[in-house]
Amino acid sequence: MKYDENQGIFVKKDLMSYFPIKSIVPLNRIDLIIRKFKIFTLALIDKNFRKILKFSINQAYRNYLASKFSIKKVSVAELVDWSRLSLKLTNITSNEGQTTHIELLCILALTIDNINNSNFLEIGTYDGNTAYTIASNLPNGSKVITIDLPEGTVQDARFGYDNYLIHNPSRAQKKHLLLSNVQQVYSDSTMLDFSGFDFNIAFIDGGHDFITVKSDTFNILNNIKSPGVIIWHDYDVEYELVDVLHHLAKNYLICHIDGTRLAYLKVQLQNNLILSKKKFLPR
Repeated sequence: MKYDENQGIFVKKDLMSYFPIKSIVPLNRIDLIIRKFKIFTLALIDKNFRKILKFSINQAYRNYLASKFSIKKVSVAELVDWSRLSLKLTNITSNEGQTTHIELLCILALTIDNINNSNFLEIGTYDGNTAYTIASNLPNGSKVITIDLPEGTVQDARFGYDNYLIHNPSRAQKKHLLLSNVQQVYSDSTMLDFSGFDFNIAFIDGGHDFITVKSDTFNILNNIKSPGVIIWHDYDVEYELVDVLHHLAKNYLICHIDGTRLAYLKVQLQNNLILSKKKFLPR
């Protein structure tokens, strides 16, 4: 051990070489200019840095749009009264085509906190990660109704990423197929009659183009029970979903869960009218 008079501590001599001589945090205008130049250079030459930068810019722009269209930001902590919930997470993954772990936890919490002797309806099963988790937590008498395109679908989606998921072999390896409280429906959601489904929680995560999201949203709005919750995934400026939500936000209290790509609307009906920000509107 050696006593370092400058730092006022005893340190092992060989450890001192791991630390810089001084902090690299910019303290003056010249240092700030140098750092900005380094950031600009990295954006030009480093692909991974560009990806991180793009994500940050998209987040900032989404937050700006959310504020502009009066979409309320809700933190995970204030989403539900977590102390009242008992949730089970087993065999969860977070791969391409799935939600993140925190997003899945939020969907589950909103579902268990609001399910009311009804069912959970999902558009966009993919590999069944969400359906499996929700079904494993539902009370007796409730079930998951999950809708996915038929296996072997050859039609092309508008977005390349949707095409990738449609034709990905993982879509056929659905986790929930052995669960008795899951009803798997194979259909194009835009061609499906939703009037036969009984549900008060809906999760929309199917096609991301404007026409599909608009169709899915209005099918849900026209058939959901009250009180209910509609949850959308991929609230992101790169998807046309934002146009649908920003239009709805003119009349309805759409919320965005901070730190996620989830948005949701709590549905209250009175005489078959949906409670909006100011009054009840026809659905």
